[in-house]
Amino acid sequence: MQRINQEIKQNKERKEELELQYRSILSLKQNPQKFSELVAKNFLQFNFELFNYGNVEAINLEITMKNPDDSVIPHNYIHRDILLPNESIKFTFTDYNSFYSPLGAQLTWHVEISYKNSFESTYITKFDVQAKMINHEEFKMLDDKFSIEKVKKEKIKTAKFSAEIINNSINKTNF
Repeated sequence: MQRINQEIKQNKERKEELELQYRSILSLKQNPQKFSELVAKNFLQFNFELFNYGNVEAINLEITMKNPDDSVIPHNYIHRDILLPNESIKFTFTDYNSFYSPLGAQLTWHVEISYKNSFESTYITKFDVQAKMINHEEFKMLDDKFSIEKVKKEKIKTAKFSAEIINNSINKTNF
């Protein structure tokens, strides 16, 4: 019995070693080809690029974004079956809320990415993002509220900002 328990322990340790050696390493940054934009003072579009630096694929990716209140932003869910090593995906998240003003306050949004590895372990990677304005004069020119009617009637003014990643973490889950 002791021999069987030792073999089980060794197999578990070997699996953990292999998982560390062969893993997905995800990096999130602002899309280098497209700045994030403020369409109105309460409507933000974050443009991201997610890159897999690891040496194995990330499987069943689920990407969500939470606002500074830590609630999931509706209609901003992305599912992708696989992200290969050295592959990236570009995506946009929008946040529409009447109380945001990225000038002055240091508000933080949260991007959560869950995925599995080749060993069927599930990981959750979290990135904290802050909006950093580029041009304060552009912000002053924006409308106070976003409206679809205005978008349909006239050309929209936008203010570009950078989406700065200020923190990230990764956790292995047990489900």
